[in-house]
Amino acid sequence: MEDDIITFLGVEHHRRVAGRFTKIYGGTRPFAPSPILFAAYYGLAQVMKVLLNQGADLRKDLPLGVAAQEGHLEMVKLLLSRDDVDDNQADPERRYRTPPMEAARNGHPEVVRALLECGRMESLNTACENGASALFWAVWGGHSGVVRILLAQPGIKVTTWDESYESPLMVAAGRGHSEIVRMFLEQEDINLDAPSFITPQTALRYAADTGHEQIVKMLLKTGRVDVNGKDRYGFTALAGAAKEGQIQAVKVLLEHPDIDTIAKDGRNAYDLAVENGHHEIVSLLATCGDVNYAK
Repeated sequence: MEDDIITFLGVEHHRRVAGRFTKIYGGTRPFAPSPILFAAYYGLAQVMKVLLNQGADLRKDLPLGVAAQEGHLEMVKLLLSRDDVDDNQADPERRYRTPPMEAARNGHPEVVRALLECGRMESLNTACENGASALFWAVWGGHSGVVRILLAQPGIKVTTWDESYESPLMVAAGRGHSEIVRMFLEQEDINLDAPSFITPQTALRYAADTGHEQIVKMLLKTGRVDVNGKDRYGFTALAGAAKEGQIQAVKVLLEHPDIDTIAKDGRNAYDLAVENGHHEIVSLLATCGDVNYAK
């Protein structure tokens, strides 16, 4: 197919037809892309070379982000070899995500590495429209290989906030990415107990609410988190786990010697389990001598 496209584009009339077709039927990228975006999307490096030799405008269509998204390493390297490519340019058609964000978001460690090695990346901590950085995107997708590469970079910010005021650690804990959580635990300059801005909730609460008991154990084992930390409603990690019916997380939390079950409004984990019909948790808490019942 690539040879056929090259032959087609080798005819001046065909190039005009291709350009006119995408102008008329193009709509919004990337559904009917220009020839240069088409080549980037499918990793057609030889086609891209023909287009570049014909004077394709790389500043207009921003193919690097498309190639990075799809993980086409050869295409990425080809584009990075050009002086008219900005490897950190935010694409308004993609919520202002940069090529590093696209590669991280879609789990392409070799592409991320190539972007790092080009030596022109201005900032790994740049945020897109929703406030997410390349590290945040990698964590969200559970791409541990990319996260490992990014965390090894000097100056990387491990605690940033997206539009939902969540940090990468909170996202990793809430989505059950235990390997990534372990990487964050190894970082010396991270506050494991940092709360989100609105609720506020911590990584421990995220893990407890979603029932990732292994991550709950990992966080508690560090001794760097408050097992009784409360959100704006006075709920602790135990209260949250009980409310959400996460019995395994409840069991892990009850093993902690300093556990406290009283919320500031008088409702505790037992009350929340009763209200939400989690009978196994109700029975478990009823047999626990450390639980104080609301009177």
